[in-house]
Amino acid sequence: MDPKQIQHVFHKMALRGEHLVGIYHSHPTAPPIPSPEDIAFCHYPEAAYLIVSLASPQPVLGCFRIEGSFARVYPYTVHN
Repeated sequence: MDPKQIQHVFHKMALRGEHLVGIYHSHPTAPPIPSPEDIAFCHYPEAAYLIVSLASPQPVLGCFRIEGSFARVYPYTVHN
């Protein structure tokens, strides 16, 4: 996203009393673990990073907390 768009979204969230809780993206051909680029460009360590791998016929979801140069599995609950 463009930095101005990000700033606008965070401003709207603040007005509503909302907080960033997670960020998601997909890995079309890789496993659902943070890549070195994902870790290097992590700007919101307070957020859960959800990664959907589309490398197999069934999508696989990974959830991580990225702090500094480390990524650790973040527990999450799936609700149906």
